[in-house]
Amino acid sequence: MTYKILSPRITAILCICASELMAAGNEGRDFSPTPQEEQLPTAMHSKMAQLPRVTVSHKDADLVGSDNRVLQAAVDYVAGLGAGTVEIGEGEYVMRDSLHLRPNVTVRNYNGDGISFQQSNDVTVVDCVSEDNAVLGIHPGSGSQRPTVRNCAARRNGGDGLFLCWRVRHGLFEDNLLEENGQFGISIGHKDSDNVLRRNTVRLNKQNGVFFRNEALGMAPHRNRLEDNTIENNGGAEIRIRGEVNDLTFIKNTIRDTRQSGDGPDVGILIEEHVGKLNLHDNTIQTKVQMEDKRASKAK
Repeated sequence: MTYKILSPRITAILCICASELMAAGNEGRDFSPTPQEEQLPTAMHSKMAQLPRVTVSHKDADLVGSDNRVLQAAVDYVAGLGAGTVEIGEGEYVMRDSLHLRPNVTVRNYNGDGISFQQSNDVTVVDCVSEDNAVLGIHPGSGSQRPTVRNCAARRNGGDGLFLCWRVRHGLFEDNLLEENGQFGISIGHKDSDNVLRRNTVRLNKQNGVFFRNEALGMAPHRNRLEDNTIENNGGAEIRIRGEVNDLTFIKNTIRDTRQSGDGPDVGILIEEHVGKLNLHDNTIQTKVQMEDKRASKAK
């Protein structure tokens, strides 16, 4: 192959002519990116109309492997792009470390919990979707301290949307959507104390919207605060409180049944016999029976 080298003078003339042609008819045009094309924070691109999809399997996939490294590589790649889907093929994967999830990665159709983290501190789960999984949507547990779950959706999971279990403490759960799950929208139990749940929407779950599990005094989820949540159209009492729990606070929540069929729950807040002190302020309850307090009948 032969290349012809132009002289510097000819090259300069060609560059000038090209710039003049580009300028012709474009005078006054603004070629800077529109706001929709600006690069996203922590991402390698502007907002995409179609999110990337990466497949992982033992064979015939974008990334091929059978242990935690290939799964982590897929998650990190999609997270680096800002968002997307990692599709994990059928098979057994050897996990020599946990799979470390990133923001904006979706979890669907997994034969277990969608997002679960145990024995950890200061985990943050933001802008994630966990749906159509076999068991729980989002599951912090086993001594997880100070977790944050924000702007996430957990829907159509086989069990609960958000399940706190075994010493989840000082957590913040806000602006999440928990809907159409097979059991409870939110379930709180064994020593899960001092958490704040606010501005969540909990609706259309098969059983109670918010359920405090039946725990003895030393194991109960004390001092949790629910504030400014919308809890509506769930299958049982919108909020059911069991066990020997104390010092729960409910403030400025909207608790309602808007269905016209008459098949919804009769009770907004159901308080069972052994529950201790509760703080309820400025809640809006729109159900047939606003509150059923079984502690009163026990006292009699």
